[in-house]
Formats: sequence, C-alpha cells, structure tokens
Amino acid sequence: MIFVCAPYGFAQGDQGAVAGVIRDETGAVLPGATINVRNLETEISDSTVSDIQGRFEFLLLPAGDYELQAILPGFSGWARPITIEAAASATLNITLDISAFTETVKVTRTDQDRSAVPMAVSVIGRDEIQFAQRQEALAETLRGIPGLFVENRRNFSLAGGVQATIRAPMVGFGMRGIQLLQDGIPLTTADGTTQPTNLDLGAAGRLEVIRGPNSVLYGNAAGGVINLRTEFPSSDPFWIEPDIQFGSHKYRRQQVKGHGTSGRFSYLFNVNRVETEGFREHSAAKVRRANFVMRVELSPSTEIRGMFNLFDMPFGESASTVNEADALQKPQSVRNLAITQGWGEDATQGQGGVTLEHRFSNGDVFRGTGWGTWRDLWNPIPFR
Repeated sequence: MIFVCAPYGFAQGDQGAVAGVIRDETGAVLPGATINVRNLETEISDSTVSDIQGRFEFLLLPAGDYELQAILPGFSGWARPITIEAAASATLNITLDISAFTETVKVTRTDQDRSAVPMAVSVIGRDEIQFAQRQEALAETLRGIPGLFVENRRNFSLAGGVQATIRAPMVGFGMRGIQLLQDGIPLTTADGTTQPTNLDLGAAGRLEVIRGPNSVLYGNAAGGVINLRTEFPSSDPFWIEPDIQFGSHKYRRQQVKGHGTSGRFSYLFNVNRVETEGFREHSAAKVRRANFVMRVELSPSTEIRGMFNLFDMPFGESASTVNEADALQKPQSVRNLAITQGWGEDATQGQGGVTLEHRFSNGDVFRGTGWGTWRDLWNPIPFR
C-alpha cells in the first residue's frame, strides 16, 4: 500500500485528493497519459489525462482505499493501490517503462500476437475507420488492403450498397465466399451468403481481415474473413457523442453514440440514420441502424459479452445499369423500366448474440457463443 500524506487546505470533511507527475524512464514528462482511479469498496471510478507538463490530479475523493492506473500507448501499464485520507493530499509520481510493440488479433479464432501469425492478416484501426470518414460503407474502409477488391455502387438496394471480394466471385444477391463477423458472431448465413447491412462502422474499433487459404478456419470462407470489433466503451459512467453529416444529392446522416462503465458492467450503443436522393435518378434510399454491445465481468477470469443490432431500410431504389453511350452523355439517367416497375428493395434485419468466456489458470480459454438472426426482405424480380 502506497500513500504520502500532507496537509490539504481545501479538502472538506472526509474527502481528500491525489496528484502527481508522469514521466518516462529518462525523466521526461509524459502528457496525454490516461489515469484512472477506482474506489475498491464502492467500485466508483474516475479518469483524467495528464497535461502538457505531465501533471494530473483528482480532487474531493471520499477517504478510502483506491487503485490508481496509468495508461499510455507505447508504454507498459502501471497500477498501484493507494490510500486517500480525509482532509489530506496524496502525492504520487509515476514512471512508465517503454514497452515492446505487440498487437493481438482475434480473427485467427484464438488471441495471437500479430507478428507471430503465419497468415496474411491486415488490421485497420479506429481512426482509419471513423476519422474524417462517412462511416457508411465498407468500401471507404477496406480500400488499400492487398488482394481485396471492393465494389461500391452506391446502390443501397444491392447488399446494402457494397459488395466485396477477396479472390472470390461476386453474385447478384449478397456476397459469397467471404465470412463476415462482428465481435466474433457470424453475419454470414449457413449457405455462405452475406448481407453486410448490419455492420455499423460508426461504432467500429477495428477491422481484421484474413486473406488466403487460412480463411478456411471459418469453414465456407475460401474468399477471406472480415471481423469487425466494436470499440471499447469509455471508463466514464456515461459519455455521449453526436455526429451530423451533410453532402451533395441531399445526403444527410445523423448519429448518436453513447458508452460508459459502471462497476463491472460496460456498454456501448450507437443509433444512426441516413437519407440520400443519390447521384442518379431513382437511386434514393433511407437507412436506419441501431447497435448495442455490453460486457459483464463475472470474475477476473470470466465475462459475458452481448451484441444486438438492427438494420431497417424502408426503401432503397435501384437505378439499374446504363449502356456506354448513356454513361458518357447522361450518367444520371435511368431506364424507364426501373421506374415503372419500381425496382428496389426494402429490408429489415436484426441480430443478437451472447458469448461466455472463461480463462483458465494454465492459459487455456473456453469460449461459447449463441446467436440468432431474422430478416424481412422485399426485393421483386424485375421482368423485361
């Protein structure tokens, strides 16, 4: 137990404080480190970030025993117990050691160090997915991955507006040969067809992609595997992030994301709505998505994770194809047949799943998952 006490003039009653400076092994200050403090009795936690001089402080903490943690990418984690006494300030200076770079991937079915995986694995981080992106289709996220071809027709009536292939043929309905997962729960059906409409990039923390023959780890997935992992909830009790986008052709997107942690329970929810009239005639669409993930830590070695999402597209008009002459002279045109026959799609799809994971003392892991999907689709077959 570590504590250093000194008179603290502005603490009140049974409250105290803790402050300090974070440095590296050379003594240089470390701004931007995340410091968490957790009351060991009530499980109430708080967090802050070290300033430009490496300083941090927590004021008006109820007296008691706490755990103090410091986290900064590229450095080893730091944690110590500390006692806060009433009307006193605890001063604790922290030194973080530089850590060797390691990255764990889960798309290989077991947690493995990426540098030791004998497979063609690509990883896309949260900033690449969300920062300055529309967060609407896989095309904007997966471009640039070797061996992967993404075709995005901006046609929401075809597989939610995106088709992708990793050396696998594309078909007219959904995607085949590719296994798509969210937090380890398959979005691909037993017949190998994938409708990527449920993927919510607004809440994505990272994407992991397997290319090549090792993708058969997932059975009918000779074309590759794409695993989306939802971003980790904030350590704050509640945090909300709104996002509003506007664009050409009356493109509008509104999103509200909330996340937080309370004791051993953490959660994240994301709701968004997209409307567009499309570049071409008869290509308007309206899409609504809701995504919820949660995690409950039953013990230090056992946890339950849940994932539930809903996709609703009241209408997605299809402009179909045009010949070469029209594509050059009238790229916004549409065949009259598509309008008179009402080519398009409306769909509602929901999915939910629960995973129980237990880690044994010898390093073995038990993981059991159950999930279900339902889909309501209206997609008339056009006739000539």
